[in-house]
Amino acid sequence: MEKELPKNWVETVLGEITTKPQYGWTSKAGIDGDVKYLRTTDLSRGKVDWDLVPFCIDIPDDISKYQVEKDDILISRAGSVGLSYRIEESPEKAVFASYLIRFKPYVNAKLIEYYLKSSDYWNAISDVSAGIAVQNINAPKLSGLKFPLPPLSEQNRIVEKLDRLFGQLEVIKSSMEKIPVLLKNFRQQVLTQAMTGKLTEEWREGKELEDWKSYLLGEISVKITDGAHNVPKVLETGYPYLMAKDLTGGFLDFSQNNFISEKDHQELYNKCKPEKGDLLIVNIGAGTGNNVLIDTDIEFSFKNIAIVKPKRDIINGRFLKFSFDKHKAEILTNQVRGGAQPFLSLTALKSINIKIPTLEEQQEIVSRVESLFAKADAIEEKYKKLKTKIETLPQTILHKAFKGELSEQLETDGDAKDLLEEIVALKNGGKAKKVVSKKYVQPKEILRIVAEADTKEYSTPVERTAAWYDERFELWVSQQGLAARGSLDKDTLRELFDAMNDEDK
Repeated sequence: MEKELPKNWVETVLGEITTKPQYGWTSKAGIDGDVKYLRTTDLSRGKVDWDLVPFCIDIPDDISKYQVEKDDILISRAGSVGLSYRIEESPEKAVFASYLIRFKPYVNAKLIEYYLKSSDYWNAISDVSAGIAVQNINAPKLSGLKFPLPPLSEQNRIVEKLDRLFGQLEVIKSSMEKIPVLLKNFRQQVLTQAMTGKLTEEWREGKELEDWKSYLLGEISVKITDGAHNVPKVLETGYPYLMAKDLTGGFLDFSQNNFISEKDHQELYNKCKPEKGDLLIVNIGAGTGNNVLIDTDIEFSFKNIAIVKPKRDIINGRFLKFSFDKHKAEILTNQVRGGAQPFLSLTALKSINIKIPTLEEQQEIVSRVESLFAKADAIEEKYKKLKTKIETLPQTILHKAFKGELSEQLETDGDAKDLLEEIVALKNGGKAKKVVSKKYVQPKEILRIVAEADTKEYSTPVERTAAWYDERFELWVSQQGLAARGSLDKDTLRELFDAMNDEDK
């Protein structure tokens, strides 16, 4: 793997670029208390909502030992094995639970956060936890996971690029989430226009047509009945047998391969005799109201489904379906009985009121609705394909990031091997190569380094916000080496700039 790494990168392991991993505190969780208790469950939403995090019942004697802090990396060792989270902010008192393992990074914490979302990481987790009866992972195994390490300056550029790309991706996903809703509303508007006559308003001009008439569904149906109530014995071969769940996709789904004997089939089939143009309606259970117009010559029987056989000389089967779909919500509200599960009785079905025009206009309406629905279906199909592609983008982006393809490798970045040596020295209590003692910090030199980027980017002075100082501090660290983080803090940097401004005045 090392030969595949970009120039000045180095292959290391997670444990070499973080502090010694620490297991969390064991306690019960409660609804009241003073110390928040962060668990794996609280990380599973992707972002911690501290208002929902419970409290720690058995508070540790030394809270500071388990206090979570900004940029801590927490990884679940059981349950949702490998699930990780970088702490962005935390309450003054909050500890992490025993099923979590904490790592404190010596490098850019967000870079580690991104890597722990990559397929390379998850493949490694799968490898080290494979073959275990109860899946789990321990600190040594996590510490030994490989990590491709770039120089510090490049880490910052990669994170900046990833932040921007993932931010854009969220905007795209948020916009796309509106498409199914828009399509649903569009279809409903089409049905409303169709069933009120507005869709064919201009078409009717100059034609001598009868007015729309109101009928009860029972009046315009040859038969309204239902299938089996008791479950016949399901076999591996025989006659196809459908249940309510086989109508949920908007079509007859025979893929479940449920069959019944010829005797059971004939008993059910002779009662209903389903044929093309009949409307099947789920009339009991969670899918009540789901309906499909039969469009096949396959001989089958069914359970927990009602069948409406329309009088073909009065109503078009497709028109009947569109009318039912338009008024479905109203029908379910007014006609469905509660109880243990929803139930749309045959009596209720027969009493549904439907307004219909002439067969000629019904056919025109059906033709127009199907044409508009086909356009909506085409858009929906494109949406699904695009959604699938977008769902793969995060891993594509992360793969490029950790192959060094998102950021240019600069000679001025230095070598990640030197960074690794600095980390090792700091972890061993020694001095890093680029240690800059706090008492030797020269304000003029610090200001020159951290202001350099601004003179290139801005022609006029910029507002020095807290975020601006944070960026400049990270620039100072990337320029001076990891140990500089211990020789200068953000408050000192702010004081130096304020002092310099006073001198200029």
